[in-house]
Amino acid sequence: MAASGQKGMYVNMNSGAVQAYLPPFRNALINGDMRINQRVTSTNLASLTAVATTTPGSFVTDRWNVYRPGFAAGASIGQGTGMTYSDIPFAEAGIATYGRVGRTAANAATTAIHCDYNMESQDSYRLVGKQVTLSFYYRNGVNFSDNFLTATLYSGAATDAPLRSGTFTSFATTAFAKSSSWVRATVTGTVPTSAAQVCLRFSYTPVGTAGNADNFDITGVQLELGSVATLFEVRPFPVELATCQRYYQKSYGYTTAPGTAGAGGQLGGFGTTPNFMWAIPFQVNTRIIPTGGTSFRTYGFLSGTIDKCTVGGGTTNYNVNYGAPSEKGVSVFVDSGVSNNYYYIHYTIDIEL
Repeated sequence: MAASGQKGMYVNMNSGAVQAYLPPFRNALINGDMRINQRVTSTNLASLTAVATTTPGSFVTDRWNVYRPGFAAGASIGQGTGMTYSDIPFAEAGIATYGRVGRTAANAATTAIHCDYNMESQDSYRLVGKQVTLSFYYRNGVNFSDNFLTATLYSGAATDAPLRSGTFTSFATTAFAKSSSWVRATVTGTVPTSAAQVCLRFSYTPVGTAGNADNFDITGVQLELGSVATLFEVRPFPVELATCQRYYQKSYGYTTAPGTAGAGGQLGGFGTTPNFMWAIPFQVNTRIIPTGGTSFRTYGFLSGTIDKCTVGGGTTNYNVNYGAPSEKGVSVFVDSGVSNNYYYIHYTIDIEL
């Protein structure tokens, strides 16, 4: 409902207060509230997922890359769920999820721990030469061993480079004092006119030996134009999921971890001869065309298996060939040597920056 006499002002139907119109998609980041977790990173915060020690590390939730420099061991991640109104992110913005990043209990390595967000260049261009504000909610575990959680905004001149291996320069950074309760923090800076990409990082450098909660929680991360942080933009779940699937998607169910034995494939068919071919449409157009090897099971960024399901149960995996892929999908050819069997496909596509 428009408020009379003030152009661009609206009545907040929850409070009755007059407020400025907040445009949709003002948040330049995807999955800032850590809702989308297609890799099924642990939601059991008592049993966190170990961060991989090879590039690119791991993703605490979609789009949020966690690693230690040199891919050192000893970092752990999880997705927190079920916040209530007593938690500030929920009360202020309706956020119920967060990412947890930290050091594995009893780990004595003091290598820094990074949580990065890598924006595509095409999403960064609208920020170039302009003032931007980063806002987020954070809290620290009782054993958080640094005195500060540092948030840094970076710019780079390359196209679609990851912060972990590209050449970037900081243009705004702030170290925030640790807090056991949720706090909303902001960082403001001006993106250089020479920038072709914007990325951001949350990091800390642990000391001593890790306790059981040497970690930080993060959610409600928003990067927007201007010098004022607006209320976090909670977009509809299917919109946020589809946007994340541009970078990562799988045939498994949303809450089923990729590679789970016995999980039903997204697609299937009935081969009446030993040879069977079908087209696999991707769930959304991918960021780039996946490229890789000569069989579907060793297909680089696009990987998976074909299962043959018999009436009596049990499965047998088959190597298969594929046609030229596009951002929309790929054709798969099965030559099993067996007629009259059902085939189901399992796949993942991981083309995160």
